[in-house]
Amino acid sequence: MKDKLSCTATACIRSSRYMDNIVKTGLNQGYRHQEVLEWVLLLVTIPHYRRCNTALAGHLYSSTWGNQVSTSFQCSIITPEATPFDGEVIYVRFPAWDGQYGMMAGLAPMLSRLAPGGLRLDQPGGKSEWYLVEGGFAHVTGDHLTVLAESTTLASDIDLADAEQTLADISGQEPTEDMDRNEISRRQQIARERVHLARQGAGLTTDR
Repeated sequence: MKDKLSCTATACIRSSRYMDNIVKTGLNQGYRHQEVLEWVLLLVTIPHYRRCNTALAGHLYSSTWGNQVSTSFQCSIITPEATPFDGEVIYVRFPAWDGQYGMMAGLAPMLSRLAPGGLRLDQPGGKSEWYLVEGGFAHVTGDHLTVLAESTTLASDIDLADAEQTLADISGQEPTEDMDRNEISRRQQIARERVHLARQGAGLTTDR
C-alpha cells in the first residue's frame, strides 16, 4: 500500500487541500477507510512532514470521513507517584526523542521514547492543557494512549520566576562526581522547557 500511494502522497501532502487526492487513491485501490487513515497519519509523523501534521490530520477527519471514525480516544498520563490525567482526548502532542508527535484517534500501535518537553492535551469541548514531561515512554494500543512519564508538571502550575532562576542556576553547572555532562545537559533541557511553558502560559514570546 505504501509503495502504491507514496508518489501521490508525496506530491499532495504539503497542502491539506490536496488530502482528498491521497484518500481517493487509496479507496479506489480497494483499501478500507481505516487502512488509508492509519497510513496517512503515519506518514505525517515522519520528521520531513511533521511540521504540518496537525492541519493535515485535522483536514482528513473533518472533510473526508466526518462521523465514520471516532474523533476521540483515551489517554492516560502515569508517573511513579500518581496519574495526573486519565480521560478522553481528541488530540495529543508529545515530545519524542526524534521530534514532536501528533496523535489522533485511529493511529496504529506504537512505542516511542519521550524527550523532555511540553505535552499538549486537547479535550472534547475545546479545553486544552499542557504538561511538562521529563522523559519516559508513550505507548499506543487500540484506542488508548498511555504516557509513562518519569515526572510531569501541569504547565499552569509552573512559576515563571522560579523556572528562570532554575535555568540560570543549571546553566553554569559543571560536572561533578554525582552529575556528569549528560545529566547536566538533560537538566538544562528540562529547565529550558519549563521556562518555555511558563512564558507560553503567561502569554509572552519565547525563544527555544
